Amino acid sequence: MVVVVKSSAGCIDKILFAPNMTILPITLIYFQGNRENDRATLQWGVAQNEMLSRFEVERSTDGKNFISAGVIVATSKNGSENYSFSESASANIIYYRLKMYDKKLSADYSRTLVFKNSPNGSSLKIFSNPAVDKLTLSFFAVNSEPVAIKVYDLSGRLQMSERANVSQGENLLSFSLNTSLKTGLYAVEVNNGNEKLAAKFVKQ
Repeated sequence: MVVVVKSSAGCIDKILFAPNMTILPITLIYFQGNRENDRATLQWGVAQNEMLSRFEVERSTDGKNFISAGVIVATSKNGSENYSFSESASANIIYYRLKMYDKKLSADYSRTLVFKNSPNGSSLKIFSNPAVDKLTLSFFAVNSEPVAIKVYDLSGRLQMSERANVSQGENLLSFSLNTSLKTGLYAVEVNNGNEKLAAKFVKQ
């Protein structure tokens, strides 16, 4: 923005330059959640909190038609701020997203989180238990996506890490175990970035 200052005689005295004043966009630092015992809990963090008016948590059971699950009013804190939301969630598949309003009531959306009840009460099945040289897993994936597969000992130390691309629906994965794994009890975890599935197995 250019500001022109004139003298009392009407002549241009000086020209000043000032940067344009703009409203910063909504910055969502993170948006994550988990589902346990038929209860969904969401957490998120934002920057420029002073620019925000409220958050509308939207829920869907088909990933297309969303309804309001609740409204969280933004705090008066400047800078970064953290928020959370929790509710009962008994549907088999449930989707959540945030509709974020700034002070001018312009809205922006977050990415969508997806949670699914484990089929037959078991989220992650192990077919080769006890395992000798390989591990075979079965689990349901809501979307076709990459997942991280990690094996931990009972002290929580990471022993193996693999990546795989899974398809929507039931998946059956098999991978070789490190020869360095000693006989004992281990935990395997499948993580898609939004949800973790875990189970224990015995290495012989």
